[in-house]
Amino acid sequence: MFWHNFISVDNVPPVINCPANIIQEVTTGNRNGVEVTWNLPTATDNSGSTPTVILTSDQQLGPGAFFQFGSYTIAYSAVDGASNSAECSFTVTVVDRVPPVITCPADITQRVTIDNRNGIEVEWSPATATDNSGAEPNVLLGSNAQQGPGSFFQFGTYSILYIASDGASNSRTCSFTVTVVDNVPPVINCPANIIQEVTTGNRNGVEVTWNLPTATDNSGSTPTVILTSDQQLGPGAFFQFGSYTIAYSAVDGASNSAECSFTVTVVDRVPPVITCPADITQRGTIDNRNGIEVEWSPATATDNSRAEPNVSLGSNAQQGPGSFFQFGTYIILYIASDGAGNSRTCSFTVTVDTNERS
Repeated sequence: MFWHNFISVDNVPPVINCPANIIQEVTTGNRNGVEVTWNLPTATDNSGSTPTVILTSDQQLGPGAFFQFGSYTIAYSAVDGASNSAECSFTVTVVDRVPPVITCPADITQRVTIDNRNGIEVEWSPATATDNSGAEPNVLLGSNAQQGPGSFFQFGTYSILYIASDGASNSRTCSFTVTVVDNVPPVINCPANIIQEVTTGNRNGVEVTWNLPTATDNSGSTPTVILTSDQQLGPGAFFQFGSYTIAYSAVDGASNSAECSFTVTVVDRVPPVITCPADITQRGTIDNRNGIEVEWSPATATDNSRAEPNVSLGSNAQQGPGSFFQFGTYIILYIASDGAGNSRTCSFTVTVDTNERS
């Protein structure tokens, strides 16, 4: 009889089960990763003994370790007493969901005070940004790319937008305003001074007309021209004798204004109308005198100014109404003068005859 010894050899590997894939999103904070934890894989063996479970990937990246943004393969091995082994693995993905921090310049107000341009070049330092990833974000103009630092801005208010994007495609925006204010007044040109002479007629003034002032503005728009002096005294109005200041203002769309003025002078060149008495002949009566007193009503006068002219004797002031006139013929002259220095004369004769006959 023969006896045989049988040796049983275990060649069956353990069974190991890893956790499911892990995706960990970071949504707040300024760190470039997060601690990730998981339950260790479970393993069984046909021997009935519990296999040994070993982390075979990076030893620094076990449960509870800090994982930077990215994807990692975590591998484990289960080994039984017969040195049979089985492996499993899963991925840990840490996703960056934190947008960059972006800082824009403060709002800018730029005033244009000289020159005839309708705007100005505006400078600023571009927006700055940081990211929790530690990498520098990409910062771009999100508004009109022609409106960057140093660009020419016409009068008005503009919103300037910047966008910061990180490597995980997170983005954040910031904005500020650029306001360009027109502080340049318009240019206004008034007509030259006007002197209007009235040489005929009986009116106390005349209608005066002129071309409206011209005005230009650095904005390119035509300013509004306004009569700021007496509204009744515009072009074509009736001006009585005298001198008047005519003032205009030009106002642009930014409420800047400029003023100009000129004078209208209406000069009275019409002399008064004067009327003298008719010629007087006075005969002496019996008497031994060589003359006689002669009476008359003084000359009268009117003027187109409506003011009463000054009427005075232009001849010998001793020869007024009621004066004594010796025998002979005398010319009596009167002068009428108005307030503008215009004058006119009239005259008549006084004849004193004797009644004696030869």
